[in-house]
Amino acid sequence: MNWQNIDYTNLLVTLFILIIIIRRQLQIKVIKFRMRTYIILIGIGAYETLMAIQSKFLNLPTNFWIFLVGMVIGAILFGFLRVLSYHLWVDNRGLVMRQGNWLTVTLWIVGIVFHLILDRIWKGSNVTLLIYIGISLWAQRGFVWQKATHLFPEAMPATTAYDKRETRQRHR
Repeated sequence: MNWQNIDYTNLLVTLFILIIIIRRQLQIKVIKFRMRTYIILIGIGAYETLMAIQSKFLNLPTNFWIFLVGMVIGAILFGFLRVLSYHLWVDNRGLVMRQGNWLTVTLWIVGIVFHLILDRIWKGSNVTLLIYIGISLWAQRGFVWQKATHLFPEAMPATTAYDKRETRQRHR
């Protein structure tokens, strides 16, 4: 198995996912609390990492736990910082809306570069990048929900109901 090709493929897939994420975060959207996509990203990233370890491409060094903790803290920190860059408001339907800006995009780029440097220092690979993105998005979603609940407690019941209706309609 040629892990260098997988490294490049992983970077291309991640770049594609990142373009979609950034595009969506610059759009005006109703806030949601769904986590399935992020769990899938984390799962795929964990599977890739496990396959790399099983094939001996990655050996678990003694500093693995330090790397893992650093990755999770970095993902959560950048998720939190991106929420600070969001503009939140209540629209005329009484729903909490969100929109990112140039600072959101900058924080995405800095966060990804930070993780890539950490990943390269750890093992010269980018195999954990999808895990990082999934955790970061998961944290961001949770922090934006908390911020909206704090800022607009009167609008959150309508926003929650909207999210549940939309989820039910998607599953039909």
